[in-house]
Amino acid sequence: MASASRILGVLLLLGAMGAGAAATDADTSDAEDRALEATIAELHSGSKEQRRFAVQHLADAQSERATEGLIAALDDSRVSEAAVAALAQRAQQPSLSRRAIEGLIHALDNRKARVRESAVHGLADVDTQRSTEGLIHALDGADAESERAAVTALARRARGSVSDERAVEGLIHALDSDESDVRRQAVDGLRAVDSERARQGLEKAAAASAR
Repeated sequence: MASASRILGVLLLLGAMGAGAAATDADTSDAEDRALEATIAELHSGSKEQRRFAVQHLADAQSERATEGLIAALDDSRVSEAAVAALAQRAQQPSLSRRAIEGLIHALDNRKARVRESAVHGLADVDTQRSTEGLIHALDGADAESERAAVTALARRARGSVSDERAVEGLIHALDSDESDVRRQAVDGLRAVDSERARQGLEKAAAASAR
């Protein structure tokens, strides 16, 4: 009986310790969540320096909520460049990439050219169907540099990637660009692809140049 009592006592002690550890973990998680929300709030009401610090803090936080905060920061010209750089890094992390890629696509319509270009480069570094759609969207952007970066990335993908068929469509779309060097890069990219759709694109380019 004494032995059984000792065993029961040990089990009760272990159970109490486990409950205490769980409570501590929950308290820590709640504190971290509150700190993260406070950081996001600073993006909307803090000083310029506070907003920059907030973006840096969000860049280090490994959560989707932090990603949402970085996407919101894209609309603040004072921190948008830092925010898009952080999103580009997160896009390469499998656990955070989906929303980060959406953030980069959102940044393609930013008023600042440097933010748009950084978004294109970020999308170019992540080979997914959705990032390819983003690169195609960048072809309709407001500046030639973003177009050039996008068509260069699409030409690479068209030669063999998880989204090569959509990349070919992107190159065909680039044939309508107002920039002659973008059209030339699109043609070169199509020439490197052995497919019927690529040949159709080259025929379109040849017909356009003959006019």
